[in-house]
Amino acid sequence: MRINIKSGTSVGKVRDHNEDDYITLTAHENEIPFDALLVVADGMGGHAAGDVASRIAAETFEEVFSSTDVGHRQIKDLLNDTFSMANEKIVKRGKTNSEGSMGTTCTVAIFIGGECHIGHVGDSRAYLMRDGDLKQLTDDHSWVAQLVKDGHITLEQARVHPNRNVITKALGIDDDVESDFLKLEIHSGDRLLICSDGLHGLVEDSIICDILREGSIEEMVDRLIGEANDNGGHDNITVAIAMFE
Repeated sequence: MRINIKSGTSVGKVRDHNEDDYITLTAHENEIPFDALLVVADGMGGHAAGDVASRIAAETFEEVFSSTDVGHRQIKDLLNDTFSMANEKIVKRGKTNSEGSMGTTCTVAIFIGGECHIGHVGDSRAYLMRDGDLKQLTDDHSWVAQLVKDGHITLEQARVHPNRNVITKALGIDDDVESDFLKLEIHSGDRLLICSDGLHGLVEDSIICDILREGSIEEMVDRLIGEANDNGGHDNITVAIAMFE
């Protein structure tokens, strides 16, 4: 199955620097032991902190997965080990950072043998578009998401909640981190989106779905980022899309 990948980022209209980072690798462009890798990380901690944390996370996944014989490792274990490695690096860097502690979300998708393996910490998201329908694959590790899950507020209330950006799990916050994991089979025509909350916090899922239904992959990336900026661009915006034919 052919994989087409496109990604992009924007500082938005309010922030003066970009704390998001991302990595995309494909087998036809790189010598890697798998089909493709997508990583999106959304840093936090201010100048010289959040952007450092997200870069550490993205580079750690790139280094580990580019140099490991993935076919001889359990992908779930490798993802967990890499999350732990990135977490340790960020915690250590935060202790020597003049700005104080730092952290980052991180959502990762690796494609191998017709399967997609996803690891996740924080409130960046993975979505799957299949047969014209959009499904959120990951659960946000956030205070507001837990309120929704417990039935205290609705999804509509969550979108405008004053504490919607308070996350409960991230790399670099604690000495240990536990990541979520899921696996799914890829079908021809599937479209997988990974994005920071700069997109899903400003653009409703129904609009994301409409954009992913048609056009080229380059147009999809541009339209998603443009939609978030048109809605205020209050945060950095990063998107990575994989299409399968």
